[in-house]
Amino acid sequence: MQSAHLDLVVANDVSRGGMGTDDNRVIIIDRQGRRTEAAGKKSLIAEAIIDALLEAL
Repeated sequence: MQSAHLDLVVANDVSRGGMGTDDNRVIIIDRQGRRTEAAGKKSLIAEAIIDALLEAL
């Protein structure tokens, strides 16, 4: 991630639905390799991603 100058990677778990539904599950990985899972309504997941980005910066 550092060589690509990435602060976060968000991986969408499509094996459990997500496409065409209101709910989803993602894994957020920060520059230090810490993993955070977020699941539920897509609006709540978006908030979790924004929170992780703010923390990373």
